[in-house]
Amino acid sequence: MGGVAGPLVVWLMQKNESEFVEEHAREALNFGITMLIAFIVSGVLCLVLIGIPMLIACLIMSVVWNIQGAIKASNGAHYRYPFCIRFLSKT
Repeated sequence: MGGVAGPLVVWLMQKNESEFVEEHAREALNFGITMLIAFIVSGVLCLVLIGIPMLIACLIMSVVWNIQGAIKASNGAHYRYPFCIRFLSKT
């Protein structure tokens, strides 16, 4: 849930103040929701053993892409997470 709560708070507080911060918070929130869904599906699939490699892959992707996004944002560059479902779009 931590992957969703932080970006949600930032997005709700900054969406009208800073377009750059709003864009990155929205992307991080979308990615957090996508990863939450992936972890739930992988957890259910652990019952048939295929979920274990999926959980490991999701964990690695989540860590690596969050670090890449943080580095890009701190350098002032735009970053779009790969394999991310865009639940929230710019209004």
